[in-house]
Amino acid sequence: MALDTTSLLGLSTNYDFNFAEMLAATKTQMEVPITELGTKKTTITTKQSELNTIESLVISARSYTRTLSSSSTYLEKSVSVSNSVLSASATSTAEAGYYSVEVTQLAQKSSWLTSSGYASKDTAITTSEKALTYTIGGVSKSITIAAGSTLESLVSTINANEDSKVTASIINTGDSSSPYKLSIVAKTAGEENRISDLKLGTETIFADQIASDNNILNAKVKYNGVEYQRQTNSSIDDIILGVTLNLSEKGTSAITISQNTSSIKENITNMINSLNTLITTVKEKTAAKTDSGEPAALAFSSVNNIPYLINSILQSNISTSDGTVTNLSDLGITMSDGLYTIDSSTLTEALSSSFTKVSNIFSGYTDSSSNSVDGIGTKIHDLLMNFTDTGGIVNSEKAKYSTNLEFINEEIEKKTETINNKYEILKNEYIQADIAIAKLSSQEDYIKQMIESENND
Repeated sequence: MALDTTSLLGLSTNYDFNFAEMLAATKTQMEVPITELGTKKTTITTKQSELNTIESLVISARSYTRTLSSSSTYLEKSVSVSNSVLSASATSTAEAGYYSVEVTQLAQKSSWLTSSGYASKDTAITTSEKALTYTIGGVSKSITIAAGSTLESLVSTINANEDSKVTASIINTGDSSSPYKLSIVAKTAGEENRISDLKLGTETIFADQIASDNNILNAKVKYNGVEYQRQTNSSIDDIILGVTLNLSEKGTSAITISQNTSSIKENITNMINSLNTLITTVKEKTAAKTDSGEPAALAFSSVNNIPYLINSILQSNISTSDGTVTNLSDLGITMSDGLYTIDSSTLTEALSSSFTKVSNIFSGYTDSSSNSVDGIGTKIHDLLMNFTDTGGIVNSEKAKYSTNLEFINEEIEKKTETINNKYEILKNEYIQADIAIAKLSSQEDYIKQMIESENND
């Protein structure tokens, strides 16, 4: 009797299990929570990046508010001179005004020259060892000169002496027979550094090139009808209070010292521009709906209060030291479409005609009762500092996202470890199943052969 090969234990069908695909599909399903955590992590890192951008803009604006909030900023002076006779700089102690300075004489260096010329630089000057002696600044100096020294070796010996207060060189006078002479010049200008008693051994072979009368080595400056003598042409800071002079040539120069309004105007402009950039960026990063229709990365974040907080200060009034109440609009700074514009001419005029008021508006002042009144610059600077200080808006948001990110990273690590462990268990189970099915498949083939053999019989 023939047997039904299709009904025997269901083994007549071929087994077709792809355990590798099944295992991969299972793992993918297990990793769904990790993928979701990864998406959250990406969202948080995007928020952190946006917060870093805002923080950077806050710090940038703070550099200008710091300057404008400092009273010393309004003490700085600018200096202009009428010609090339001299240059000048001024400290905050200088009085604004016009100064006329006449330079009647520039400081010089004491200079000596050998009386006679020499035909060659290699001409021997000494036949035996001698001492080059001189006095400078009331101090006697001596340099040992070897026998047979030439002009060139004399120059080398003098200039190599660490204690030397003079510099030696060879000059060419152009004389047809004896053009070369030895020049000895003081390293420092002024009568206090005049060279005297210059000799080589006992010989007086040098001649003083600048007469020692009328303090001719000193610089001479006339100011307010008084002649001042100084040892140098540079860094003269004790003639006009708070002013340093550097002399270049003879003549009369007009010095104008004024408040450094251009620098202050530049800082005000930079502050307003940087705050505009900060306000614009915060609004963009916190928009509830972007062009794509989706909320911005920091939508509903507390940093969206930054523009409001800045505006509340910039649009406030302040009483100045003269008792008047004023605000930024008096300086030409007004709001339009949520941002600030500056009328350059109005600001320039305010700095020129009401400098103290401008200083009061930004840096504040001390009133008649010795109470400190903060200026707008000070208030804005403190506000910007608060944004990034511990507990501030930006700092708190960054701390919150850092904590969230740390938690997510820990969760990803834990879940990854759990999934890997389960995966290994499943893999082993599938391997065992695969082995078992392979045995069943082998048995099926054997049974089929037996059935086929029986049927053939």
